[in-house]
Amino acid sequence: MKLIRLAAAGLVLSLLLCLIPCARASESPDESYYKDKTWEEVIQDLMDKYGADLDSIGVGYYNTVTGEEHYLKPDEYLVAASMYKVPLNMVFTDRVVRGEMDWDTSISGYPYESALEETIINSNNTIATNMVRWVLGNGNWQEGRRFLAPYCGLDPETVDYKFLENNFFTPRQFISCLRLLYEENERFPRIIETMQRAEPHNYFKLREQRFNIGHKYGFLQTEYHLYMNDCAICYTDDPILLVLFTDNTLKAYDVMTEFCTRMCDYTQYHTAERKAQEAEEEARLKAEEEARRKAEEEAAARQQEETPSPLPTGTIRPLQETPTPEPAVPSDPGQPALSLIPGAILLGLTVLALVALIIAGRKTRRHPFFVILLALILGGGALYLQYAPELLTPREDPVQTASALLNALENGRYETAYSLLEGNSRLGLETPPESELGQALAKALQDNTTFSLYGDCQVDRTVAHQLVEARYLDLSRLMQDLDGETLSVLTEYAQNRSPSELYGESGGYKPELREQAALQALSRLLEHKEDYMTSTGLQLELRYRQESWRVVMNSNLLRVLSGGLSEGGSAA
Repeated sequence: MKLIRLAAAGLVLSLLLCLIPCARASESPDESYYKDKTWEEVIQDLMDKYGADLDSIGVGYYNTVTGEEHYLKPDEYLVAASMYKVPLNMVFTDRVVRGEMDWDTSISGYPYESALEETIINSNNTIATNMVRWVLGNGNWQEGRRFLAPYCGLDPETVDYKFLENNFFTPRQFISCLRLLYEENERFPRIIETMQRAEPHNYFKLREQRFNIGHKYGFLQTEYHLYMNDCAICYTDDPILLVLFTDNTLKAYDVMTEFCTRMCDYTQYHTAERKAQEAEEEARLKAEEEARRKAEEEAAARQQEETPSPLPTGTIRPLQETPTPEPAVPSDPGQPALSLIPGAILLGLTVLALVALIIAGRKTRRHPFFVILLALILGGGALYLQYAPELLTPREDPVQTASALLNALENGRYETAYSLLEGNSRLGLETPPESELGQALAKALQDNTTFSLYGDCQVDRTVAHQLVEARYLDLSRLMQDLDGETLSVLTEYAQNRSPSELYGESGGYKPELREQAALQALSRLLEHKEDYMTSTGLQLELRYRQESWRVVMNSNLLRVLSGGLSEGGSAA
């Protein structure tokens, strides 16, 4: 009778293995399938595909990196079949490590080293039974099960009787067993490596050949039940632990083989998603650190620059659209100007000299022409000394010019801005970039650049200095993240579009698609533009030329106008 049952079991297994071509023909969903799908929805979809009943399976899933854990029937006792040989060998290898036995210790005539391979790779039931007897001594089966309990996260003294009754495990207990094996592999040498060599093209490993998988299947057929199980450690990017119990499940082998692939795909999708988020967070923190470092360096540099005396706090003021001109150097009418004193003295001396020369000329009877000419020269010098300071001091307010320039730059009135620069300098800002991405960057920079005047304008005759605080979008940092974000957008495109829509004749992404992705990536980054905003201080120098003030362009202002991309120029 026993031989008949074994033959029947072999026949059923052979028939199931004949279905392999059908199983290979069924492709698993692509990665976009897993977007916004829960683990439970993935399992339900799998069961619906094959018309199987959820009540006929028990499932366990555990991500060793994130700790994500899912179950169906987590604590229901189910028939494990030959999967029990995993914790059984953990008992033996643990003893080898502790020195209580050796690899060549005989187990009913087999050195344990061979017994390990026979029970895991060939699922030899006779040797496994002898291993149980070797552990038990004169004990019974229930006592033998107590030896397995600690390797499944259970207390052997208080374990449920159902665990001792027969070859039963729950999905949660088997995941605990696999976790111990994976996390403390040094306690259980050679087991995982042996599991990786078992059944390389069947059960969980029929479809899934991308990743290294160590597994142990279980197969048992009785008069009324067909149990087909497998448990595994799958070395996806985030290694996962799986266990699947089936009991008369419709198309059990198809469900089992595709279950492993779907769990690997599910894990890979969420691993990529997690790593992208981690990379984004790392980039954000790096950008913040770089911004802090740069701000500290700029603050230190500003302290070393030659600037007017420190101003009192509270002197930042907004730009004025129509500032009222004021005299640059107001005078006090109650006090005489110092420049009048030397002029008055020289004029008095000139008059005295003129009188003396005339008297001397009469006495000597010389022609007074040279005397008069000398007197005119001395008188002209006196007049120049008296009135030159007033003629040379500009009457326009340089603040008006500085404010008008910065207003024009903020609002994109570049021709107006150039007319206020010394020499009518041109920076190319008035010419929009050729590419749509360049235009979008230039607009983002203009929309997010502001200036505020700081402190009082320091005027020294025909030269003035005005401090300015500038806040702008740092394109140099934004561009560092733009490439990575563009790649993410292209990856999303690849999940939803055909190759003909994605790639050109050269094999790369189509240029128009790359530009579209870059624009979308830029839009995403600008949703949190505050991460890329930076503030800096700069000093404008103004010079009075041809009866008006003009601003001298400097490298700090050029850096602001280019968004930090260069010392000058517009966004490209």
